[in-house]
Amino acid sequence: MSPTVKQCCCGCSLKTGTIIIGVICVVGAVFGLIYSIVKTSLFQLMTPEMARQQNITEDGREVYNLVMKAEKYTNIVAAVFEAIGLILSVLLIFATRRENPRLMKPWLICSIITMVLVEVLYLVIMIIFFLYVSLGAGVTVLFAAATYGVVGAYMIIVVDSHRRELLDQRRPGKM
Repeated sequence: MSPTVKQCCCGCSLKTGTIIIGVICVVGAVFGLIYSIVKTSLFQLMTPEMARQQNITEDGREVYNLVMKAEKYTNIVAAVFEAIGLILSVLLIFATRRENPRLMKPWLICSIITMVLVEVLYLVIMIIFFLYVSLGAGVTVLFAAATYGVVGAYMIIVVDSHRRELLDQRRPGKM
């Protein structure tokens, strides 16, 4: 059985908290989508002439272009995920306002999967930073990972608690 809460932070109801979470996720997804689109549109490969002007070897130019291509495709994938997140966050708000617990499930599933993947990514980055950058950089990533994990888990718990609350209200004989 997963943990539940009776109210959201600051004493507001689970319904209000779920709507606030949905709005925060919509805003975040919109900004993430815009950022990904802008980054993709600014994509530019290094030409041989640009490399000569900056005293970069042909091998260096090829490596740079390979990295830029990877970044471009990463931004395209990020834009797709942000669009999915936007749709699911709007669905969460809709489901909360209509008191439909079934429509909350896609947001919950996607959020859990995303949280696990991001935490694994944080772990990899943290190890790289501890080994190759500095102790301070590794600690910073550790702090970011912990913050993301705690806030993300709380948001999931609030939404799931509201979903369960709605399911309990629909059970026959439950008052």
